[in-house]
Amino acid sequence: MVVSISVTCASEEEATKLAKTLVQEKLAACASIIPSVTSVYWWKKELHEDQEVLMIVKTKKSTAPAVTKRIKDLHSYEFPVITVTTVETDDAVAQWVEECVT
Repeated sequence: MVVSISVTCASEEEATKLAKTLVQEKLAACASIIPSVTSVYWWKKELHEDQEVLMIVKTKKSTAPAVTKRIKDLHSYEFPVITVTTVETDDAVAQWVEECVT
């Protein structure tokens, strides 16, 4: 089963470093980086609005906990907001993810 893991990063450099690490370590088949998103959120009782970079990772459901841990280990945020979503995809994509992720 394929999952999509999303997390915002402080910079494109950070997102690229995370993406390359996850793919090189075979924790992810692919990581896509969307360079500019606006995030509006509460932090320490104050409303914030910041430009961030969105990274979307494709991996196996069984590997999602390891991906989440690796992101937390390397991320610059005190606690990055990481979401994991099961996705429907065709058999060819599922097989590709299965072959890429160990």
